[in-house]
Amino acid sequence: MELYRHVNIETSVVEGRSELTAPVTASCRTVGYTVTARSTFVGALLWRYTHWLQYCYNGTVITYFSSWPEVYLDDPFWQYAGEVSYSVLGGNGQSYVRAYRQGAFCQYFPTVGCAWYRYPWVEIWAYGSGSWTATGAIN
Repeated sequence: MELYRHVNIETSVVEGRSELTAPVTASCRTVGYTVTARSTFVGALLWRYTHWLQYCYNGTVITYFSSWPEVYLDDPFWQYAGEVSYSVLGGNGQSYVRAYRQGAFCQYFPTVGCAWYRYPWVEIWAYGSGSWTATGAIN
């Protein structure tokens, strides 16, 4: 079972369409950032952790925001163990919002339980101008 202990990490930006009805004076976006884990030995997909941020802005300030995680498991020996951390800076009425999320995945074996944990994290910054940036990795 040593095959699954070693994990390669990939990151990618994803952007979706907003389905939020925005006030006439604001625009809205839904953006996300994904951390993907693959087996070091065979390159097989193990899991993905995406942090989504939906935000509205009026050119100067953030007028609304909401964030949530999305998890995809593709290997029977990995389980999502839940969210470890969530924090927000800025927000409604501010010139920016910074949303940070960290999840936990465990490599699970029926006779052993969780043998190893991996902790992906993603930080997204969105601005009242409508621009955004994101970063993420794994601990």
